[in-house]
Amino acid sequence: MRRNLLVLLSFSLYIICGSTTARAQGDMSSIKEIDQLTNLAVKNQWTDPYSTLEYADEALKKSRDIDYKKGIASAETLRGFCFWTFGDN
Repeated sequence: MRRNLLVLLSFSLYIICGSTTARAQGDMSSIKEIDQLTNLAVKNQWTDPYSTLEYADEALKKSRDIDYKKGIASAETLRGFCFWTFGDN
């Protein structure tokens, strides 16, 4: 009985850790995508603020979906820059 309980507990931990790892890997690919969007926005911020706003909005949405604080902060900063550029203080 004790051995069965130990096997069940070990299996449960394996399942929990495996799903957490898969989720973390999914978040890492999302973070890379968000960082790429942010880099595109920064690259265009002085020459094309309209595309910068689009990139920043997409990065903000994706960052909020996974609660990526750095992505949220970067996207909000870029959005603020765009509104300043448009004169929408």
